[in-house]
Amino acid sequence: MKEVEEDGGESIILEGYRINGYIYDQKHCPTCDSPSIYAYDFDALFCSKCNLWLESACSDPSYEFCRERPLRPLS
Repeated sequence: MKEVEEDGGESIILEGYRINGYIYDQKHCPTCDSPSIYAYDFDALFCSKCNLWLESACSDPSYEFCRERPLRPLS
């Protein structure tokens, strides 16, 4: 896993990115087995090591969490 620093609040600092979320140990990446990160801004889990979303985006363009979600979490 890339270096993760919890800042004591509702966000973490990950490789220079401030993520509004937390480490979610209950689900691990199926590719590398790293703990997932939950991103509040996109209501989704991702793997910081693989830089991949672990959940599909919804197809509803009016749903704010999916509408603004980038192709890669750390982009």
